Amino acid sequence: MPVRMWCRISFSLQKRDHPIDIEPDWVHLGLTSEGITLNSYFVDHPEMVLGEITTESTQYGKEECTVIPIPDEDLGDQLHEVVQHIGGHYEAQELAPEEELSLQGETIPADPNVKNFSYAVVDGDVYFRENSIMRKADLSATATGRINGMVELRTIVQELIDYQLNDYPEDAIAQKNSGELNVAYDRFSDQYGLINSRANAQAFSEDSSYYLLCSLENVDENGRLESKADMFTKRTIRPERAVTSVDTPAEALAISIGERGRVDLPYMSELLGTPGEYEKIQQELHGVIFKDPMTQGGEETGWVTADEYLSGNVREKLRVAELAAASDPAFAVNAEYLRRRHSQKTWMLRRLMCALVPHGSIGIISSSLWKKPLNRRSICAEILK
Repeated sequence: MPVRMWCRISFSLQKRDHPIDIEPDWVHLGLTSEGITLNSYFVDHPEMVLGEITTESTQYGKEECTVIPIPDEDLGDQLHEVVQHIGGHYEAQELAPEEELSLQGETIPADPNVKNFSYAVVDGDVYFRENSIMRKADLSATATGRINGMVELRTIVQELIDYQLNDYPEDAIAQKNSGELNVAYDRFSDQYGLINSRANAQAFSEDSSYYLLCSLENVDENGRLESKADMFTKRTIRPERAVTSVDTPAEALAISIGERGRVDLPYMSELLGTPGEYEKIQQELHGVIFKDPMTQGGEETGWVTADEYLSGNVREKLRVAELAAASDPAFAVNAEYLRRRHSQKTWMLRRLMCALVPHGSIGIISSSLWKKPLNRRSICAEILK
């Protein structure tokens, strides 16, 4: 079974200093020959799509655009090929003479290891990265000390997150959080106060990681420290581990809903170690999943959960299920459960009507105008269809 892969490629673009004169075509949407809405560039250049454009039903019941990979094709080779067809040019930003003079001696080329819109300490001086340059910050001695301390904390926190994401040994993580992070934080807070304080916010709030550092402190509504965050004492992030096998169809269904957002029998059969075998799944999940007779495809397609199938317009679904069961007995279970659900809804509606209009509250006013008598039975039958 092919594995769907999502690949996002980002190109860093410098912020424009003036609005564009002509809006390019690729900022608009278009329709494919199959009626799928997507960016007009890919409508005009389908060869730039690394797979087959199609739609799939999401967990919210919507049909959304997706791309299915081409079997036996290597994504790296495909990407290398299409990149050759991307055309473009780069125009260096032109600065006014006075701007060039003001920048001389105050900026250095951006360090690729420093995030954009972040502070960095270079040879004892504080710089702020903005796109391709880092500008030297004009700061007081106190502000410089605050930023130096928070840059140190930021570095430790980012290393700690990296340790946890890459599943480093627990000893290494404990040394990083209870050792380095605790020591650095206590040293900083003793000298400059809480990270969430107004003075530290004024010094460091422009840094893209400031609010990450703020999360190291649990503060009350008055801004007083209640406790340090869990990151100081234990692992807070665990790397994602894909489930590759389960023991029961019920477990396979839960994983399918969580990972795929739908009932995917081929995926579930692979988790159970029986690829292509669906009979056991259907038997053990009898009444839990249903095959919608309105869908097209083979035995493995068109399955939905009971919550989805036994809701909505139950009466119309029952009519369709009864027609389908007349030609295919496999859909008899659909009709059976839909009848039960319809009966439950009818009973609930009757109880609701009785609760809303008790018999004792119905009265007759002698001066009321009377029309032709109505048949209550026919009225209720019409309402409860």
